[in-house]
Amino acid sequence: MARITTAQVDPRLQARNKLFVRRVQDSLARCGLHRMEYTGAGDETLHTPRVVTADARPPEWVQIDMLPGQSAEDFAAHAPAIAHALGVPQVWVVPLGRSRIRLELPAQHESSKRV
Repeated sequence: MARITTAQVDPRLQARNKLFVRRVQDSLARCGLHRMEYTGAGDETLHTPRVVTADARPPEWVQIDMLPGQSAEDFAAHAPAIAHALGVPQVWVVPLGRSRIRLELPAQHESSKRV
């Protein structure tokens, strides 16, 4: 399978992927799949799992590097909440190694379903 660089990707798709990645990161934080780090000076830093790569074209998917101590089971337990936050009927969690997973989203969003 050939990989394409961002220079070869239509700018509209790049922007779409960026928005998709932001939505995924926000949903992970809202679902509790983050860590807060507090410093002695009272500062706090939010750590979320890192999105490695994503494709916002249906079917959507995103590969994520989990935070230390997290497992695919942690994400599977939160899959309904992640799906709800992203507006899809469900999310599948596919383990890709010790610290990486892939979230696969169905092709049809709830907001675009035909009645």
